[in-house]
Amino acid sequence: MNTGVISAKTSTSPVVCPKCRGSFAFDASGAQCQTCGQSYAYEGRTLNLLEGEPFHDEADAARAVAEEKKETHTTTNFILPLVRKAAEKHNRPIRVLSVGCGVGRDVELINDAGFECYGIDCGSRYQVWSTRSAVDRLYMASATHMPFPDESFDFVFSGCVLAHIGVVGDTWETTPNYMEERGRFCSEVTRVTRKGGQIVLSGANRNFPFDLFHRDKGYIPRFHLPSEKFLVSYSDYRKMFVESCGCSKLSSLPVERYWGFNGLRKFFVGRIAEAVIKTHLRLVSSTTVPYLQRSFLNPWLVVSVEK
Repeated sequence: MNTGVISAKTSTSPVVCPKCRGSFAFDASGAQCQTCGQSYAYEGRTLNLLEGEPFHDEADAARAVAEEKKETHTTTNFILPLVRKAAEKHNRPIRVLSVGCGVGRDVELINDAGFECYGIDCGSRYQVWSTRSAVDRLYMASATHMPFPDESFDFVFSGCVLAHIGVVGDTWETTPNYMEERGRFCSEVTRVTRKGGQIVLSGANRNFPFDLFHRDKGYIPRFHLPSEKFLVSYSDYRKMFVESCGCSKLSSLPVERYWGFNGLRKFFVGRIAEAVIKTHLRLVSSTTVPYLQRSFLNPWLVVSVEK
């Protein structure tokens, strides 16, 4: 039976001009669109296909190491099982995209597992991509102007990205046109997904009063009201992907295996916090009461969208 994996040697990069989606002519310096004439250059070993502003985050070596551990855990324990399930469903080689791939460890692991996976990010994390075995499948690009043709991917995933669309820098203050920006993100994610494909998105839950994942410092959760515009709720995902983008189905996924909480283990208080949070996530991940996964009791939402 076809396992859904594909040899990297036999695959062809799907990348196109993010401005007009024309085909590229490549040379040692970069790529030039054969339709609109726009040129894009390499930065190190990475092709910069960014349209619009980059994500203004400061390069941080310690953060990059922590994010690599996080991506390794989440990809191995949560994303890869979903990719394998999608491959079994389609019963053919599938193509995967990570939107906001960070340090690129997720793309590397999925390619190492035998799948054709690409990643885009518009922040400073690209600076560590040169060490990745999948560096040729990592692109600097915006999630609101993706450099891929329509219906290029069978499985698209994006972790903690949507909430950072339409915000002021690396903060939780939204811009006046934040909904327009988020609408472009959802439209682009939907556009590059094939009919019958799956989109998996995750992020802190707007309806949960304590934000465990965007803190000023230390382990103290950030309190916020459900009316806050920064975070996203289950109903927000429904409005954006089902009602606005025409996707056919939205469902919640158990969140229990998503987080590893490696950083909390350094200190005694952190280990206590880890145990409490993991127990709570196990309870809200109940498959017998799936409502808990999308309710105000769940601090971290993971949703699956079917196009």
